[in-house]
Amino acid sequence: MDEGQKLAVRLVGLNGRRRFDQGSKDRLVAACLEPGASVSKLAREHGVNANLVWKWIRKHTQSPSIIAVFDICVYPRSGRRPEQGVRH
Repeated sequence: MDEGQKLAVRLVGLNGRRRFDQGSKDRLVAACLEPGASVSKLAREHGVNANLVWKWIRKHTQSPSIIAVFDICVYPRSGRRPEQGVRH
């Protein structure tokens, strides 16, 4: 296996658990999302378990890409509300 194919390991814990570089994970996920790509094959080529790659794919596809903006109306402390129909 080509060393350039393996994911960059950022940290190895005392228990042997590897933490991978986010950029490496993003590139692997992007490759897996290509039409016709085999997640299992790409995972093997990069030295990680396919289930872990699927977890990264789910996290990537479920992450919100648009930040919601809320329209907030603040009323004065007196508790009085503006007249209906008037928008501030």
